[in-house]
Amino acid sequence: SNPSHLIELDLTGNDPGQSGVKELNDLLQDPNCQLKILRFLGPAADEACQYVTGIVGKNPLLLRELNMSGCDLGDINMKWLAALLQDKHCKLSILT
Repeated sequence: SNPSHLIELDLTGNDPGQSGVKELNDLLQDPNCQLKILRFLGPAADEACQYVTGIVGKNPLLLRELNMSGCDLGDINMKWLAALLQDKHCKLSILT
């Protein structure tokens, strides 16, 4: 598939599992990825949320909206998100 065509991904209520998290990891690290909106809603996505916080930090220009409502990020990921938002290159405008 061509990652340049995907601009919004909503995983609400889905558990991507290990293989899905790996695919998401690969997608977000692809230089052609144009994903602007990523949503993880629901407790089943907690593990994926933990991976995503690390992935997005490698390319802060990538996402404009990140919705991880209902995910248990923990203190470490919350600190990472705070640092990301202070990065001058970060374009994230909606974080829920």
